[in-house]
Amino acid sequence: MKMKAKILIDCMIVLSLALLLNINSYAAYLKNVPTVVKNPDGTEIRCFATGDEYFNYLHDADGYTIIQGEDGYYYYAHLENGKVAPSKYRVNSVNPSKVGLKPNVLISPEEYQKRTTAYWKDVDDPTGKAPHQGTINNLVVYIRFNDDSEFTTPRTHYDQLFNPAEGISLKNYYQEVSYGQLNIESHHYPHIEDFSTNLSYQDSHPRGYYQPYNATTNTIGYQDDDQSRVREHTLLVNAINAISDQVPTDLVIDGDNDGRVDNVCFIIRGNSEGWADLLWAHRWVLYSYVVNINGKRVYDYTFQPENQAVVSTICHEMFHALGAPDLYRYTGSGFDPVGPWDLMANGFVHMGAHMKRKYSKNKWISQIPTISEPGEYTLNPITSSENNAYRINSPNSSSQYFVLEYRRKTGLYEGNIPGSGLIVYRINTTAGDGNASGPPDEVYVYRPNGTTTVNGNINQAFFSAGSGRTSITDNTNPSSFLANGDPGGLNIINITEAGETISFTISEKVGYVLTLKAQPWSAGTCDDLTNTPPYTEGTEVTIKATPIEGYGFVKWTIGDQELGKDNPMVFTMPDHNVEITGHFEWGAGVNDNSMDNIRIYPNPMVGTLNIDNLNDAKSIAITNLIGVELINRPISNGSTQISIDTEGLRAGIYIVTIKLNDGTKYVKRLIKQ
Repeated sequence: MKMKAKILIDCMIVLSLALLLNINSYAAYLKNVPTVVKNPDGTEIRCFATGDEYFNYLHDADGYTIIQGEDGYYYYAHLENGKVAPSKYRVNSVNPSKVGLKPNVLISPEEYQKRTTAYWKDVDDPTGKAPHQGTINNLVVYIRFNDDSEFTTPRTHYDQLFNPAEGISLKNYYQEVSYGQLNIESHHYPHIEDFSTNLSYQDSHPRGYYQPYNATTNTIGYQDDDQSRVREHTLLVNAINAISDQVPTDLVIDGDNDGRVDNVCFIIRGNSEGWADLLWAHRWVLYSYVVNINGKRVYDYTFQPENQAVVSTICHEMFHALGAPDLYRYTGSGFDPVGPWDLMANGFVHMGAHMKRKYSKNKWISQIPTISEPGEYTLNPITSSENNAYRINSPNSSSQYFVLEYRRKTGLYEGNIPGSGLIVYRINTTAGDGNASGPPDEVYVYRPNGTTTVNGNINQAFFSAGSGRTSITDNTNPSSFLANGDPGGLNIINITEAGETISFTISEKVGYVLTLKAQPWSAGTCDDLTNTPPYTEGTEVTIKATPIEGYGFVKWTIGDQELGKDNPMVFTMPDHNVEITGHFEWGAGVNDNSMDNIRIYPNPMVGTLNIDNLNDAKSIAITNLIGVELINRPISNGSTQISIDTEGLRAGIYIVTIKLNDGTKYVKRLIKQ
């Protein structure tokens, strides 16, 4: 079945994205799993494993691929006649970057397609069919090999991954994301009463029997896909037969009455290993043999080595069992359509509203309302069961549309998202299920600087007033482009702060965006007084700069070009988006005649600075031009004159601020010689 690691593997650095089509997308992609492997001489190599059940590999911290040679030792990998092979450099014998090796030598999209096609080619119905409402009784079966000791981690540890109603667990996660509609109860086998211990089914074969063949280090390993499949499925059949009579006959294990056990989760003693696809977390179906529990066939299952039995992976695999596909691309290209915004991509967070609706068969979210009329709309966070998403159809495509939802960074799971705000993503109904074979992708999340070929910043995908990203149109960054890069026709503006809710406006106008920035950003604010974006060409827009205390407005610029010094200023909108910067300077604009009768002398300062005619003054402060306070002197009640020693001040320009008891402030610029 699965294409296993060989000494020479049809590989190349992954470049092409277009050749993966019609792949059943049900994988568990994990990155940088700490792994230890041994050379024949016993030396250990601490490295990382990355990948999924179709292809996983070893690499170092810098991404240099590691592969085992015929002699059993581990080498840095390189391309040899278009294939990946061990180089002449053993791992840790050289710095790979200094000897001409390249990182990230991975299999090609064509090879990946072969593996995924082979993985599912004999499966009549790969889609999981566990029920989406009510209770799933999930069976958890523990397995060790005949050269393994018993699990040292107690059953209580694993039960905490599955069953607590409070805190992070499989049960709690699905109760939250399904809005209380799905309850998953997990039952552990072999049965034990004392959860401070553990017990597992022990197979008759050693671990090496379930690892790839190596002429030096593992002569009993599997040598092709069929051997791998038969060995895995035989292992699971034997484990099921060992525990089946312990499952109560009155336990409902087929909640949807399709004749199959809803789900079995196998936890395997020991760790996952790169280049060993069998011993990697995955979801599959036991189609090679028929094995029953209380008259129900075991078919859908998830499989987790001990070090991959974590709540996030278990939740990901369970959504596969419920029928959901992956939202990451299987090419390993680095292009990330969804990133940390969905459980089925790279996040331990809620699924998006589209995934919840479609892959719960309209149970968790029955429909996403379609909106089209101009006006202001408000959304609750995705954690709310009501008013949590809108759909907007593209005027430029009959097969693509947009979904808007509010993601708020709070809680056990949504606390993992990068930031709070409105998320806008595109659904392509012609792309099939998921993103595994993309492009095209079923789901694409818009993010700054993202295009059809450039990843952009997926962690900045949230829109809000606080983020500075308050609109998405065909003229913004990001724009609402379709899968082929054409304009999508979205026209969302005035996205508000991310609070208990978030609001946005659908504009009937199609125009251009004016962005205002302050320089320095902390010196003041720049505001659009017209405030009716987007603007058409020729629209006059009034902009105003408001400096904070001690700063003054200097000028407006577009890039390096000065626009003017008027404040407020009227600006005529061009036929494109534009960014205008308002510049401020410390002390600029200070009016030396604003001191009424107060006298400050001498100016330039030399030695002692004298201040006369003070009336009800509270304090005097002297700061430099970058705002650092150098002197702050309180003034006694009734004092009308004060002298300050300025010998410690360097030559330069300073700002004197006098505060009166009634709150009035006088500011003057002085020179120190």
